Amino acid sequence: VDSSVIRLKRTDRYLPAIKDYSLFSDIVRDAFCQRRKTITNSLKKQITAEQLSHLGLDLQARAEVLSIENFIQIANAVYPAKIKDNDKK
Repeated sequence: VDSSVIRLKRTDRYLPAIKDYSLFSDIVRDAFCQRRKTITNSLKKQITAEQLSHLGLDLQARAEVLSIENFIQIANAVYPAKIKDNDKK
């Protein structure tokens, strides 16, 4: 039996770019929640296909092909709408 040890080191280099970490976390979770779904379908409650297209993202892409920067883009695009919803409450 061969075994290996890996070390994961957390980095905070992306944190300054994220406007709302909780929202970012929700979007990443929802994107990966159902296997083989496109981001358009898995994130339809948070962002429209038109908004995703405006961000320059492939509407047929799946979560596993998106970069961290792509998820930050999506979360930051959704953030203003979340603020408006919270102000209404």
